[in-house]
Formats: sequence, C-alpha cells, structure tokens
Amino acid sequence: MDRKKLIAVFAVGLAVVAVGISYSVTTKNNSSGPVTLPDSDPVMQNINWVKKKSKECGGDIDKLSPEDKAKVIAILGQPYAAKSVKMYAEAP
Repeated sequence: MDRKKLIAVFAVGLAVVAVGISYSVTTKNNSSGPVTLPDSDPVMQNINWVKKKSKECGGDIDKLSPEDKAKVIAILGQPYAAKSVKMYAEAP
C-alpha cells in the first residue's frame, strides 16, 4: 500500500471510531427517558402548590386551612411538612 492509501484508511477508521464513541456517549446521557416539563409533572404541580401556600401563610403551617394543611402533610409527609413550609416561604 502506498502512503496516501494508508493515511486514507487510517482517517476513515478514526472517523468510524469517533462516531461510535459519540453515539455511545449520547445514548448513555439520554437513557433517562423522555424529558418531562415541570408544569406537566404531577409531583411538580404539588410542590408548586405547596410553595404557593407557604408564601400565603408566611411559613406558619398552622395558619393554613385544615384542608390545605392536610394536603400539605399528605404531599410532604408529617415529619417534613412544617419545616418545608417554612423553608419554601423564606425562599426567594
């Protein structure tokens, strides 16, 4: 083989390896599935509702109506509800 053909074969082989590596990296990064927008995710809708209620009550869970308080506790869990409401109220 002359030198030009050898360089061409090497370049083609290098390109094939580069494409294979980039494909492998791309498929690993996208293996988590489809992207869900925060507004369409039910969990994020609940968290956004809790954030809104936290601002309304100024971080004091006891100022919420009994229904809202029960819903906040159902979403966040009893041990975390009061702290989370306070944290969300103080967040910018």
